[in-house]
Amino acid sequence: MSRYRRGVEVRLLGPLEVRDGGTVLALGPRRQRALLARLALAAGRTVPAEQLLDDLWGEQPPGSAAKMIQVYVSGLRKVLPPGRLATRPPGYALRLEPGEADLSRFERLALDGRGALGAGDAGRAAGLLADALDLWRGPPLAEFTEPFADLERARLEDFRLACEEDRLDAELALGRHSALVGELEALAARHPLRERLRAQLVLALYRSGRQAEALAAYTTFRRHLADELGLDPSPALRELEGRILAQDPALAVPATAPGERLPSAALPVAGPRADPEPVAATLPGRERELRRLEQSLTRAGAGARRVVVVTGERGIGKSTLVDAFLAALPAGVLVARGQAHRHQGTPEPYGPVIDALGRLADGPDGEAVRAVLAERAPAWLAHLP
Repeated sequence: MSRYRRGVEVRLLGPLEVRDGGTVLALGPRRQRALLARLALAAGRTVPAEQLLDDLWGEQPPGSAAKMIQVYVSGLRKVLPPGRLATRPPGYALRLEPGEADLSRFERLALDGRGALGAGDAGRAAGLLADALDLWRGPPLAEFTEPFADLERARLEDFRLACEEDRLDAELALGRHSALVGELEALAARHPLRERLRAQLVLALYRSGRQAEALAAYTTFRRHLADELGLDPSPALRELEGRILAQDPALAVPATAPGERLPSAALPVAGPRADPEPVAATLPGRERELRRLEQSLTRAGAGARRVVVVTGERGIGKSTLVDAFLAALPAGVLVARGQAHRHQGTPEPYGPVIDALGRLADGPDGEAVRAVLAERAPAWLAHLP
């Protein structure tokens, strides 16, 4: 049974839908619905009206756009329960209680599942992650063509895929490798450069007694990676190949009861190493860039203020570089991620920073984060929900 009370429910993980006490609300024309979706994605934070112009119309909104936003807000207020759509200078915010949006429930279940997986509780992790994925009803924001939708759709789909990978790790740890092979083959075909999926497929095939097919799956990926990006597989995936060739007994799943905690050896390709290798070794071909990031982190740890900007043409691997650096960080390093919520027009000043702070403020140490902001950056605190 859900731990969230029945009431308003905003469903973003599929066609946009809002329910009030079980009744589906008629949200009006498409662009009015798009405005509601954009505000719901902000998770209670204020979205400036100027930003909404770019989010809904792009760089050249019509002269009537500002007035149309007011019309849409008025239309939504007639449909939504009183007080839900608030005017907060310089814009608007959709007020939601914890758990009223399926996206917030998905994020919490996915993070809890990942935490259980990292703690070795594969049974609990599999259940939490399956519950998270069950919230999805189809592609998110598929009905919208507004500028904000493409960026947010890609972000949500990537989050969903990462949750799928966590669930698959949990299922593999529980010894369900044979049942997963078909699903992994389909996912690997749809995401041919996704290394974690390929590692899971290779491991599932090997544990199913299909060693030759496991090595063939690895070889196919290595060639595809070289042809597309000129890269080699990561050290972790190359290590998995070597362990398969050596028929390493540690690759077998220990005999456990369903839901029992499993030792970390049961997850040979998942999660960070207890003693991480140097960051610069995690992404072949980008050793110099990773080394510079590592040096900046070391100096920041010594008390220096450091800002690093990663720039370049679209598709050259900026996100891959940053993800590789973050994946190799030692335990205890606090990471906050934020992003601009549109790809056209002039970005909101400090938008990604505010987004990152909002995520920290919603986390386990949220009260401490808000206390620090109240003392040092009260203007930013005012932008948080």
